[in-house]
Amino acid sequence: NLGMPNVDWTMMVRWLIIGVLITSSSVGLFLLLRIYRTRKDPVVVAYERLCAKLAKIGISREPTEGPLDFLQRVETIQPALGAQVRPLIDAYIALRYAAPRPPTSAASGETSAPSSASGLRQFIAAIRRLRVVKE
Repeated sequence: NLGMPNVDWTMMVRWLIIGVLITSSSVGLFLLLRIYRTRKDPVVVAYERLCAKLAKIGISREPTEGPLDFLQRVETIQPALGAQVRPLIDAYIALRYAAPRPPTSAASGETSAPSSASGLRQFIAAIRRLRVVKE
């Protein structure tokens, strides 16, 4: 009787359904958390921070607007700010859309990772230093 008094087939079906629901909910929750826990590309996070700074002064990026179109609009609205933002957007394009370098061999002694990592650090630091003021 599995430790349950007066067990009939309807009681067993109820417990089976409860067990299946608990198990499938647990697996579904695990998969859902795993999907949402994936980290964004740090280059994209930094670019979104730049866009948020510009949005605070009224220059918000449209959802369908690419970085160059956004830069052009910033330069049209505030030319001085556009001059400050141009190197940042150029760095974003270089970091985000550059073709990945092939892996290098240990014999040659060259590595491509430090230059991209230092470029990313410089890009993030430049965005943090940027101060935008509405004209």
